[in-house]
Amino acid sequence: MQNLLHRTTLLVGLVVVSLLGLACTSQTNTPRDPVLAQNGGGHPLVGTTVPATTVYTLDGEAVTLDTLGAGEPRLINFWATWCPPCKKEMPEFQALHEEGYTIIGVDVEEGPAVVEQFLQTFEPTITYPIYISKDASTEKAYRLLGLPTSWLVDADGVIQMVWTGQVTKEMIEAHWSLVQ
Repeated sequence: MQNLLHRTTLLVGLVVVSLLGLACTSQTNTPRDPVLAQNGGGHPLVGTTVPATTVYTLDGEAVTLDTLGAGEPRLINFWATWCPPCKKEMPEFQALHEEGYTIIGVDVEEGPAVVEQFLQTFEPTITYPIYISKDASTEKAYRLLGLPTSWLVDADGVIQMVWTGQVTKEMIEAHWSLVQ
């Protein structure tokens, strides 16, 4: 009986380890390398135009995301207040905004009061435009794999690069030539 219990425990352990290994493999296949995304081996929307979805200003005005920054190179960043890497990126995006880069922030499904309170925690103040997606339609249209996710879009509205995970000012500057 004890031998059967030992075998069952061992078998269950192997199944759990196998499933964990499979889950980790699936996650590491998510494109994190900007070169992979640039070459089209990453996010499926690289090389397509920005999806037209509705987002909202902090005052509640509806706008379509594809029109924001239209006609100029831009970075669209999806984030949430509960996301530590998102918070780490925001001062770097602010620095880029101050240098003349077009940065557009989109909070994922949180209310304006929560977002406004969160933005007040930054010094210097975040002054690049922030919008809110109120439902999952934007996340589905943009096929978000996680947060934060940043999109480098050229002046014609074509997605040139997608990063899932935290990016730095240096990463964006190094790849900005793709959208110029």
